[in-house]
Amino acid sequence: MVWSSLHPNLLVLFLILVLLRTAVPTTVNGGTEIMLVTFDGAPATTHAFRQLNDPVMGGQSSGSWNVNADEEFGIFDGRVVDVPKLSAPGFIKTQASSSTFPDISSCTAVVLKVRSSTDYGGYRFSFGTTRNFLCAFFSGGYKTRFDAPVGTDFQSVELPFTEFSNCNSDSTGEPIRSCANDNSVCPDQTTLRSIETVAFWGEGVDGAVHLEIKSISAIGCAGEEESRTSESANSGASVTESANGSRRPEHERIHANNSISMYTSSNGALLRMLLISFNTAAALCSMFKTPTSTS
Repeated sequence: MVWSSLHPNLLVLFLILVLLRTAVPTTVNGGTEIMLVTFDGAPATTHAFRQLNDPVMGGQSSGSWNVNADEEFGIFDGRVVDVPKLSAPGFIKTQASSSTFPDISSCTAVVLKVRSSTDYGGYRFSFGTTRNFLCAFFSGGYKTRFDAPVGTDFQSVELPFTEFSNCNSDSTGEPIRSCANDNSVCPDQTTLRSIETVAFWGEGVDGAVHLEIKSISAIGCAGEEESRTSESANSGASVTESANGSRRPEHERIHANNSISMYTSSNGALLRMLLISFNTAAALCSMFKTPTSTS
């Protein structure tokens, strides 16, 4: 089949499918899902991870990181053991750093699509680079513990931002102060706009680690139109104040009429892509059109 024989509408359909694959966020439970990490080769969400093992006081925990390119998932594997001089468990960690992670400041949670072959109790996930030296010297970013589903199926693990803290113990990984009790340790808007790093940890618990990761995303995100309205109404403030004077992080606000805003925003983006696709298809058809011979 040659380009000149393709119907323009088929070209338009093909280009729309490509654009929808890469450019349109997914609507989930009345909000948008923003993809952060995948292992399918998509340029916007493919990031290089590197393995970091416990270097503190002769730590002997060890791990590895690999990617199953055929089945499109990452593999975090290793073992956490006691640091001999401390008689306490160390850690292993795999981390991706990038300046191109999308803005997730309008979202409410992170979702990990994962599975594990070990019932390990020390899995943790973190993002960001901020350090709280009042709490810890080595630990950085916002971190929370999670339970990985054991089995052959990838499952979604939802981690609300309100479960993250940047005040965590260097020795155990456990939060010293929690976001629920102290909003000064909650993820701030500056970090959420540019998270810079994401990391998986095996920390504070002896045992075998084997975690397989299909994707990382953020959910409950406001639509484009709603984000602009929210930012204008709040003049860029990172916290809101209720009638009783209590303050809370911006990402905890209830986004009114979220579904309507998402519908408007998503369809506006779709119409723009339709126009781009149509013009591109017309240009391709014109470029590859076989000249008509005349006798």
